Amino acid sequence: MTLRQVLLLICSMLHFWGYSTHNRMGEITYRHLYGNTYEFTVKTCTKLTAEADRPELEINYGDGDSDTIPRISQIQDPVTDTKENLYRGIHTFSGPGTFTIQVEDPNRNMGIINISNSVEKIFCIQSVLVISPFLSPNNSVQFSNCPCPEIACMNQPWVYNLAAFDTDEDSLSYSLIPCKGENCADFAIPQVYQYPQTVGGGTMSVHPVTGTIVWDSPAIIGEYNLAILVTEWRNGVRIGSVIVDMQLTVAPCNNVAPEITDIADTCVQAGTHLTRSVTATDSDLGQTLQMTAEGVPFQLENSPALFSSVPAQSSVIGTFSWTPDCAAIRNSPYNVLFEVSDNAQDVSLRDMKVWNITVNAPPVTGLVVTPSGTSMELNWDDYFCDEVHHYSIYRNTDSVVIDDDCCSSGFLSGSGFEQIGTSETNSYTDTDELIIGNRYCYIITAVFENGIESCASETNCSQLDFSVPILTHVTITSTDVSSGSDSIRWTHPRDLNPLQFPGPYSYNLYRSIAENYPEELIFQTTTEAVLEDCDTLFTETTLNTTANGYRYRIELVNNGAIVGSGASSSSSFLSIIPNDNQLELSWTTNTSWQIDSTDVYRESSPGSGIFTMIERVYGTEFIDTGLINQQLYCYKVKTYGSYSLPSVIRPLVNWSQEVCAAPYDYTAPCSPSLTLLSDCDASTNFLSWNNPNQSCSDDVTRYAVYFSPDSLQEPSLLEIIEGDQHTDYAHFLPQGTPGCYYVTALDSIPYNNESLPSNKICVEHCEPLYTLPNVITNNGDGINDIFHPQLPYKFIDHVEFRLFNRWGQILFETQDPLINWDGTESKKGKTVTEGVYFYTCRVYFLTLSGEQFMDLHGFVHVFNGN
Repeated sequence: MTLRQVLLLICSMLHFWGYSTHNRMGEITYRHLYGNTYEFTVKTCTKLTAEADRPELEINYGDGDSDTIPRISQIQDPVTDTKENLYRGIHTFSGPGTFTIQVEDPNRNMGIINISNSVEKIFCIQSVLVISPFLSPNNSVQFSNCPCPEIACMNQPWVYNLAAFDTDEDSLSYSLIPCKGENCADFAIPQVYQYPQTVGGGTMSVHPVTGTIVWDSPAIIGEYNLAILVTEWRNGVRIGSVIVDMQLTVAPCNNVAPEITDIADTCVQAGTHLTRSVTATDSDLGQTLQMTAEGVPFQLENSPALFSSVPAQSSVIGTFSWTPDCAAIRNSPYNVLFEVSDNAQDVSLRDMKVWNITVNAPPVTGLVVTPSGTSMELNWDDYFCDEVHHYSIYRNTDSVVIDDDCCSSGFLSGSGFEQIGTSETNSYTDTDELIIGNRYCYIITAVFENGIESCASETNCSQLDFSVPILTHVTITSTDVSSGSDSIRWTHPRDLNPLQFPGPYSYNLYRSIAENYPEELIFQTTTEAVLEDCDTLFTETTLNTTANGYRYRIELVNNGAIVGSGASSSSSFLSIIPNDNQLELSWTTNTSWQIDSTDVYRESSPGSGIFTMIERVYGTEFIDTGLINQQLYCYKVKTYGSYSLPSVIRPLVNWSQEVCAAPYDYTAPCSPSLTLLSDCDASTNFLSWNNPNQSCSDDVTRYAVYFSPDSLQEPSLLEIIEGDQHTDYAHFLPQGTPGCYYVTALDSIPYNNESLPSNKICVEHCEPLYTLPNVITNNGDGINDIFHPQLPYKFIDHVEFRLFNRWGQILFETQDPLINWDGTESKKGKTVTEGVYFYTCRVYFLTLSGEQFMDLHGFVHVFNGN
């Protein structure tokens, strides 16, 4: 059965639909022209034999404006009974914003299986445009494939891909969404719309990254509609989206789909040739397979990709080849869509595979590093691409080789290389505090205008000439406020030129309190004819080593003239911060050599002078836990370091000063979690909370309950609850007052650390209860002689009660909720006559938002007789 016969079969089954059917597929795409002006293209696929035809469509631009745009082209296909229509319009937006562009048109095709009464449902397509003042203008995603029509084979996998691409190199994501109806509102699910697999059987999914749709396998013959949301992302920000609403016909057939062998994603450097073979097979013998490929690489003006394949039976091979140039370099991969289809007589089936190719900028070549005095001169070859904007220079103090395969991103992460500068030419001079005795390694990358960075160059290393002395030890040998001592050692220069500097020689040692402080000359060695005869050790006393980690610099003198000096260095300086049952140690290590590890020593008891190593760390911090609060502990640290040159003695061992401190609890417990039950009958709020000692604390001893009568005031202390196990509290409020509560946890005395407040819970006022009678018998028999509310009344703060005679004169008034009117006039003091009297009563009660009231009014019958 041919494709035309399949379509005619489905149409004959549904002949009673007549000419009401119309829309099969649609999408809205756009491209930026200039400023805030965009061109919009609407593509629809309609039923060719339908009576309805649309030479123009109305488009809503999402900013309050709409327009009627004309059809600019149409392609008719009588075989498939379809017509592809293109409409185009231009619109200028007033400024930045997010705009939802939509087109709706009656009506959808009749008889869509997964849309109830589909012919009566509006067909609506929608796209989103984001105009951002912070991002460059956006062009929407474009599509290579046109799903009009799409035929699936019953009980066989249906595979489809929109072949979407984005000229802005934005990232794309895909998802299945419900089709949309009038005003682009989602159809109700499942009353109106159901996903195809829900009613047609099998499973349907869309790959969120490649966009390949698979329905495996439809079981019900007929027509279905589905919608795919394609979203654009730029640096993690949604920049736009397009909805493609498409129709799919499931037909009966006896065919098995071909299959493309999986192909792994790859990367290639610009200027390098890439060739890849793609194979597809079909289990149906005798069928001819045809393979095609499409994607942006085939559309490039310069050096486009090529694909060749000869149709063959049962198995077909395609060959992809491409030599991308520098213009093809970009961060996001290129998507190549391979498609294979068979030539079955009933329904032709296909398979699709998306192959990702990343085109990287090639590495910088020819890097040479040459020491020059106290700096390094870097030079490299002219770059392969002319479009390079600048070069980034990275350095590491070690002989590290980067294993950069030019495919993985973040190749510098964890390598120890740090960027130290940039250059617009192919040379750079590094003068950034280089230290004699260290070996420095460099790599260079090329950076393009759009921020793309090339692969790394090969690593090249060198070191400065060892022509001056360098410090190897600055260690504290005694800790005291006035008689502390430092021991300083240095090593002779290894590369000093004796012809240039024939001697005699001496060393000058300088000291400062800290870096960037004035230096003081503290020691000069004797002058010696042979350099190796000069001292390389000095111990300085009478220092305040408890407060200062002194900094030193050694200088070489030749025949009275200064040759130069190595970098300055300080002793390690230890600091301690007390906390609850622990001491937090940290130390500074401002040395010209690298610190490799540190041993932490603690004195067995204060004053014993016996220190024992308790931990080896590889940073500059250590927390000693499990200590006793307010007990004194003493520490010092021992650092192990080295220069990167193996010719310098290692390890370099140095001590800090001794520091003593006592743990003290400065840490508040964690907050409790509060719950509350309000009982209006008992006029009581029952509070309960968890014990933090059972989860996140270990020293809670008490709780503080806070209360405020409304939500406008900050709660104040209501009561202290002793004991960490006492985690409930009953608050009696005779007037049913509303209020807000929170609870805090406190640790032991004398620390009194209080946690942050728990969650705050507010309870509203209980329903006020206040009822007034309508009769009193003022006859002195003690029964019903006094006018008052029915008892007990509840949750009333005060009232404004007024009693009037028939002429409107006030006979009695009070603010007491009990009222207690005895039947006399308040001014004259005499008993009122029998009769009917009118009252008004404004009843006040408290709520979370403040004082509220309700108004009561009525009549009181006064009887003076029995």
